[in-house]
Amino acid sequence: MDRPADFLIPLATWFADRTARRTIIISMITCAVLALGYSLAFPGSWTASQSLVVRDDLLGESFKPGKFNSLESMKSAQETIFHIARTPEVIRAALTGIGDEGDALSVGDIESYQDSISIIAPNGAEFGKTEVFVLKVRGKTQQRAAQFATSLATEIENRLRIVRTSMLESMQSELNLSLVQADKHYRTLADEVRELESTVGSDLAALRSLIDTSGSGSGLQASLEQIRTEIRAAENDRDRVGKQLELVRLVKNQTQDNYLTTSTELLELQPVLSRLSDGLVDARLALSKALGMYDSGHPSIEIARTAVEQTILQIRDELESTESGLQSQLEMYDVKLARLTEEEQRYVSRLMDVGKIRVEYQVLNDELAKRGDALSRLRTSSAEIQAMAETSGEVSLITRIGQPQLGTKRSGLSGKAMIVAGLIGGFMMGLGWVVLTGGPAPDSNETSQPDPAQAAASRD
Repeated sequence: MDRPADFLIPLATWFADRTARRTIIISMITCAVLALGYSLAFPGSWTASQSLVVRDDLLGESFKPGKFNSLESMKSAQETIFHIARTPEVIRAALTGIGDEGDALSVGDIESYQDSISIIAPNGAEFGKTEVFVLKVRGKTQQRAAQFATSLATEIENRLRIVRTSMLESMQSELNLSLVQADKHYRTLADEVRELESTVGSDLAALRSLIDTSGSGSGLQASLEQIRTEIRAAENDRDRVGKQLELVRLVKNQTQDNYLTTSTELLELQPVLSRLSDGLVDARLALSKALGMYDSGHPSIEIARTAVEQTILQIRDELESTESGLQSQLEMYDVKLARLTEEEQRYVSRLMDVGKIRVEYQVLNDELAKRGDALSRLRTSSAEIQAMAETSGEVSLITRIGQPQLGTKRSGLSGKAMIVAGLIGGFMMGLGWVVLTGGPAPDSNETSQPDPAQAAASRD
């Protein structure tokens, strides 16, 4: 079995050879020089980090500085900033701000700077889950990295102002167009409502009361109720007069001996007849006394009989007069009831005409109210957007937290590490070249045990 150190025997043999040794040394020196040149040509970079906070106004929401409705909107705002930070215009402006000629950069240089810019969440948090985020850049020196971070943050603020102003102007233009269309539709619908209202004339209040949810009645309805109240009152009065007329006619048909004796209700309703009835009773009492005191033919009896007859004639005349007056009142109430009934029918007809267009009028009014509310909201939004657009170029949507924080270590390998790596690589390359050009390695047993014939010849 081979010993562990047997593999070193061919290696020692190769190093013993001058050509192999020279090849390995030249390879090591060449690789070390190349590594040193690479480290000088492409030195490691330094990082600088600037902590930032963005307001929700970036995406058009106002009056909520630093507050987002959702994590998605906050992440979207931060991704927007990251995209703006990597645009060629912002990179060129940032480099110009620190003294470089940003306009002279090639596409490859821009891509290199784009790769050196990143946005991360602080303290290892998930991106888009915190209001604070970190703008991280790389530079050849610490000072340049800090300057680039500061200049880039400034240009991001400027670009955000331009983007926000453009967004607000676009929103303002869209709102203006919407306002024009909304106002046009509102005016057209208002004309339709006015045209429909003109068809009802003086009954407009009644039409409006039919769609009024507050329950307040109209003048037309109030007039109709008043007429119906007057009709009921007139009917009651007519019934009362008709009843009195029937009583008067009933009394007229009675005999003289029974005048007013069976109609106490009529006497209560007609005070004159009540007094005449009392007079008739007194006259009859006087006649009865005279008949009891005197003989027939006595003047006192004739006087008493004449008084009874005159009282009966007065009662008859009063009944005729009362009947005529009650008949006139009855006719008057008939005329009044006819007039009130006609007015009632006219008001009912007007209400029915108004009711026929109530549904159409209510639909138009509801739609007009909705369009009016929409128009009012558009005007309010337009005023807010206009106010925001006027100040968008003067305010910053990004708040910086302190100064850029510099990295303490250079990224990549140092010059010494590159040289050591070059030496190791050169050695491996040189050794590989020797193996490839020197043929297969000799067997270790043959190297350690010499040929017996050669050994005998050497002893002789």
